[in-house]
Amino acid sequence: MKAGQYPAAVLMIDIDRFKAIDDTFGHAEGDKALCLLADTSRRQLRDSDLPCRTGGEDFMVIMPSMSPLATEAVAQRLRVEIAERAIAAEQVPFHFPVSIGLTSFKASDASLDALTRRADAASYQAKHEGRDRVATRW
Repeated sequence: MKAGQYPAAVLMIDIDRFKAIDDTFGHAEGDKALCLLADTSRRQLRDSDLPCRTGGEDFMVIMPSMSPLATEAVAQRLRVEIAERAIAAEQVPFHFPVSIGLTSFKASDASLDALTRRADAASYQAKHEGRDRVATRW
């Protein structure tokens, strides 16, 4: 497969019930969850991928030249690894799942905003379908 054969893909990652983590354990533990998500993402992503925090508990990853199948495989690996890792708060380990929405660039997309809106809608779909899952909007 040649580089550039596929368009860019976008992942929107949202920590499920993040407010409950902050409210129950405090902002310091919420920050640990954010750092754990960022660290896990770095290990799963390629050097060419661009992860960023878009606000609160939301992260976006722009993945150039990724096939839909490869993008979904990365998203699933990321979801599983994050859910398996735990943070100890008040000597009690807790896990936090994520909902991930993904999409890829279409010729009809006028801007990156079109991709992010579609990926964001897919992440909300994942939450509505029960959280701790990946949803796609191709």
